[in-house]
Amino acid sequence: MNWPAIIEIFKKDLQETTRNRYVFLSVSVLPIIIVIENVFAVSQIINLPSTAAQLGQILPVTSLVVLLIPSVVTALLASTSVVIEKNNRSLEPLLATPITDTELLLGKCLAAFIPAMVVSYGTLAVLIGAIDTLTIGKLGHAVLPTPGMVYQFALIPLIGLLGTFVSLLVSTKIKDVRAAQQVSTFAVLPILAFAALISGIYAVNPLYQVAAILILAAFVVVVARITIRRFSRESILVSWS
Repeated sequence: MNWPAIIEIFKKDLQETTRNRYVFLSVSVLPIIIVIENVFAVSQIINLPSTAAQLGQILPVTSLVVLLIPSVVTALLASTSVVIEKNNRSLEPLLATPITDTELLLGKCLAAFIPAMVVSYGTLAVLIGAIDTLTIGKLGHAVLPTPGMVYQFALIPLIGLLGTFVSLLVSTKIKDVRAAQQVSTFAVLPILAFAALISGIYAVNPLYQVAAILILAAFVVVVARITIRRFSRESILVSWS
């Protein structure tokens, strides 16, 4: 594995992301909205008489909403990875290098996956800190993280990886940036639905949740292999020329 080449692709794609104002703003807005909305909701609930019951209803939703971030962020970043390079005429020289398809896709995967993890865990940390600050002041104790949220720490990277590989596959087949983002966002919705199902079955039996997470991990491996096999630099050059 040519790690220096992989790192160079990672750096180059990361630079392209920071230069794209539309993508950068899209990635930044979602975490801010999630934090503000959920902190506001909790701040209103802790002043109600039935605080415990209300918090019991909203906290699972609060933690589940965070799972939107890795799916949406990876869809925004990975879906444009190949398309932008093709439009900038920088893809052909890259595909002509001796780097393998696996190394090329791994570099592009890291450029979407790592920022998504930073944003996801950063948002989760800010959300937990802000909500606990409110509840400690009003109720005298912290309410987060909940037991079910522990499994969501494992779900975030799995959703991120799955969203990344699905979006990379979309990016190699679609020529328009906006269309690639829209199709990728739609494609990751089933991923989010499955993640919601996994989170919900904690109340039934935590062991079922562990089994579901392992199934999701296996699915990530399958989708990654499909993405690598379906990626063909020759077909991209011919079909997009």
